[in-house]
Amino acid sequence: TQSTWGARDPIIFMSSFSCVHVSAPATVANVGPGFDVFGFAVDEPSDTIIAMKTTEHPGEVLLRSKDALVPAVASKNTAGIAAQYVLTACGVSDFGIEMELIKGMGVGTGLGSSAASAAAAAKAVQALLQSDRYEVPEHLLVSACIAAEEAIDGAVHGDNAIPSLLGGFIVVPSSREPLLYSRLDLPSDLRVVLVTPPISVLTADARRVVPQTIPLSHAVHNIGHAALIVAGVAKGDPILMGRGVSDVVIEPARASLIPNFSQVKEAALAAGAYGCSISGSGPTVFALASTDSNLEAIGASMSKAFQTSEPPVVRYAKPNNEGARVVHCE
Repeated sequence: TQSTWGARDPIIFMSSFSCVHVSAPATVANVGPGFDVFGFAVDEPSDTIIAMKTTEHPGEVLLRSKDALVPAVASKNTAGIAAQYVLTACGVSDFGIEMELIKGMGVGTGLGSSAASAAAAAKAVQALLQSDRYEVPEHLLVSACIAAEEAIDGAVHGDNAIPSLLGGFIVVPSSREPLLYSRLDLPSDLRVVLVTPPISVLTADARRVVPQTIPLSHAVHNIGHAALIVAGVAKGDPILMGRGVSDVVIEPARASLIPNFSQVKEAALAAGAYGCSISGSGPTVFALASTDSNLEAIGASMSKAFQTSEPPVVRYAKPNNEGARVVHCE
């Protein structure tokens, strides 16, 4: 039988420690036709949480960050909200958690910045509690991250939070209770070109342009291509994954929020990318490729096509099948 959240377990999971450093990766959500359902993790960039136990504020989470753009109040930041969710659900009252959030990615870039903060925080609290022999199941961490995202942007979607937490490729048809998701390993030879222009797109703005009704033919197109992506992941075939990245519903509606998006996509495909679309809400545009691809040529072509006054940030990412992880403990 499943243990109650926070119940003391007679098994000692690891040696007790009072401080952990946890890293959680960026994610690509939607992946073309998989709006609010698909997401996968990449190896960079990432957010880091340094968390430690404190007896000064038992049962509470305190948060700080050197990033002026990041809310340092725990209740207004996904990191603080996710951490408090786990701490409260486990009934911890004899100590609190102090956290420092170190941002590795900008807010509003379409790389799951807020989700990575939540995932790193939830994982950090899990590590601290498990070292004190609390049982903290995966389902609780997932729920904490989704709740944190909802508290900040008002939408319930796990397509960033779950892959940042668990790594790999995630299919999440239901982010509400009853929560339903499945995870697959990403192909090891997959490579992802991420190009971020010097603008910001807020999730709320991107959601406002999403159509509420669509033609049946568009639904059929997106369902069929979404299935191709899953088949490509399951077969370990980046080319098949890329062929599935075709969205006739969300991408056309959001294209106007990103400068020269159509030209950027055309440039990526012309340079050899297997598929290209908007990462999450944007403005980052992702292109799927493999170890056989000329990644620099794809990135350079996409960057040039943006035609922005400041050069975009170009990243060449590998798949991340690990998700949030403890990188140091003491």
